[in-house]
Amino acid sequence: MVYDVTRKDSFDHVQDWLNEVNRYAKKESCEKLLIGNMCDKTDDRLISTEQGRQYADSLEVQFFETSAKTGENVEEAFMEMAKILLHSTKKGKKKKAVINPAKKTKKSGCC
Repeated sequence: MVYDVTRKDSFDHVQDWLNEVNRYAKKESCEKLLIGNMCDKTDDRLISTEQGRQYADSLEVQFFETSAKTGENVEEAFMEMAKILLHSTKKGKKKKAVINPAKKTKKSGCC
């Protein structure tokens, strides 16, 4: 979930987005991060780093502040997401069916 550190309404809507995620995803298998974007806008900042961190702690999710403009922490946030995805994929990995190309079956009809 990403919010804009220069817009309070963006931060205030994080809980709404979280509710939507929890509504449509299995809560126990859905990994989440909270990202405060536009951290380069120090003069326009309305949400402090500490506010974001405390909120993330209350949600029990990881927290990053990033800047798409300067690239600050963008790679770190993406790497953390990738690490989480790889870990959850390995954890929930199921055996895949092995297809033997030598045993092709001919289908009837057009499909």
